[in-house]
Amino acid sequence: MIYLQHNDPNVCVPQHISKYGLYSANFFLLNAICNYLYNYNWLTFVAFSLYTTTILHWYKIKHNGIFKIIDVITCIITMSSVSFYDSLYFCLQHRKLWFLSAFVSVVAYILNKYIEFYQQSYKGSNYFLANEPYRYFSFKYTYPNTLQRELSYKYSVFVHIIFLHINLSCACIYGVVNSQSCSNYYITN
Repeated sequence: MIYLQHNDPNVCVPQHISKYGLYSANFFLLNAICNYLYNYNWLTFVAFSLYTTTILHWYKIKHNGIFKIIDVITCIITMSSVSFYDSLYFCLQHRKLWFLSAFVSVVAYILNKYIEFYQQSYKGSNYFLANEPYRYFSFKYTYPNTLQRELSYKYSVFVHIIFLHINLSCACIYGVVNSQSCSNYYITN
């Protein structure tokens, strides 16, 4: 069986899989809307910018490209803005939840990239055999145009979506929406 875009040197993730990243980008839009409703003006702008760059990047994910660079920079700005500025207006427990979510997301991102490197880029002597079942937590190389490579793409994309798009958006929305009662304390003191 031939899988789409496994041999394209410019495409990092096939488009039939990266479309899920496009769908999950709506969490950033929802985040921007909630920020707007609760008067987090800077965070509204940053979240909407992240939504825009994520759409542009995930439409066709390339190994190197201007949209990838802009998306990564916008993501770092967004996480920094929430962590060092906007979370000061969260209740203490919501701020702790944000930092825990951010820590888990960063660890998951690093581990996912590490596994993705071994399974999709590193061509060592350890590789999946033709009939061997795929395992996400494996450091075996997956050959292009195989079921293992297709599953490697899917798992790495879903881990990214769950831990970065959904987890961080939900933690930020939760902090923004539920910390309205605490914000007066932090503003006046």
